[in-house]
Amino acid sequence: MKIDRAFKGVSEKELILFDDGMCDGPQLLVGEQYLMYTQRFGEGDVPARGCTRSRHVRFAGEDLAYLEGLGVAQPVARVFGRIELSPDGPGSVDSLAGASVHLQGENKETATVTVDGQGQYSFDGLNGRKYTVSVEAVGFHMPEHDFGMLSATVAPRGCAQIDVTLNRNLPGKISGRLVRSDGTPAGAGIDLQLVHLPDSEDGSENWLSGEANTDEHGEYAFQNLAPGKYKLVVHSCCFPVAEAPYPAIYWPVGKSEEEGWVIVVGGPTSARYDFLLPPEVKSETASGQVLNSQGKPANGAKVWLLKLPDRESSDEENTCCAVVDAMEVNTDGRFLFKIFEGLQYTLATSVDGGQLESGQSPISFGNLRTPIVLKVGGVNNTEKDKR
Repeated sequence: MKIDRAFKGVSEKELILFDDGMCDGPQLLVGEQYLMYTQRFGEGDVPARGCTRSRHVRFAGEDLAYLEGLGVAQPVARVFGRIELSPDGPGSVDSLAGASVHLQGENKETATVTVDGQGQYSFDGLNGRKYTVSVEAVGFHMPEHDFGMLSATVAPRGCAQIDVTLNRNLPGKISGRLVRSDGTPAGAGIDLQLVHLPDSEDGSENWLSGEANTDEHGEYAFQNLAPGKYKLVVHSCCFPVAEAPYPAIYWPVGKSEEEGWVIVVGGPTSARYDFLLPPEVKSETASGQVLNSQGKPANGAKVWLLKLPDRESSDEENTCCAVVDAMEVNTDGRFLFKIFEGLQYTLATSVDGGQLESGQSPISFGNLRTPIVLKVGGVNNTEKDKR
């Protein structure tokens, strides 16, 4: 692509664009002119797509007027977007007029506007900084997981579009408590997943309806549930970890989804679904140190705990190592992990976000030789091996 005019970020007269087929983007035709919003990946070529406002110049009049006015514009920013409703079934989403949109900046300053008849909102005259959007509307609630999509950093003379899709409030609720084998409530941070079963036997697959974590009293809750059939599982990843030292448990005591009981949600309900947890799987601490090629603590190194495939399983998910945990070593290069009975692990290292380096022999509960010494860029061994 020959560059007729660059507004920001490039000084070249030509760029090579690549099209990976992902996300939206204009269909580029030889001899036509386009306004491109994009950025280079490292030192490589520049993507032609990326879910941006890139478009043919015939449809870029508003954008070009904005870009050409940046040189004389006041150094203020704008946050705008559209508020929509999650569809109840197939089809396009509807906009939501009359909702209140709240904007909060990094310094906790706030502002509120009302969504117009087209579902649009706008905050103008802002300082350049990070802003987060939240929405209030009677009968609706915000998505539980926004994955950072409800926040944006805006530069002076810049703008950010933050769209929000609200979910309808529903009466269904599934809640309960996790109780340890000694009768005490489980702690905080144990993960649960809710599986929605299809309404018919037409070959439709189950789908993940929600995720939750226990609070400090071992309590959990899934709210705003549509009528239907569900199954509930504690720690579905199936092998014990430090936060949840149990295998997967399908309510009330099943070891697989087939063994889990069906929970029917038809409307408001006060029923509770408690789990009596089995004894925690036995564990011990694997500790060690990471050294560099000079034999000194490798500050900044990261150590990865990987679970090796089950020897007796042929499942595709067990054909490679699963990441169990990761931590950056302390100033002495030291690390520690909790490992559990019945599983085999290995350790790997990385430096400055680089590729994982492995070479550590498998480790397991009851067969642990510590302290473990890992060498970045060298052969890994244990103190016992060195002696």
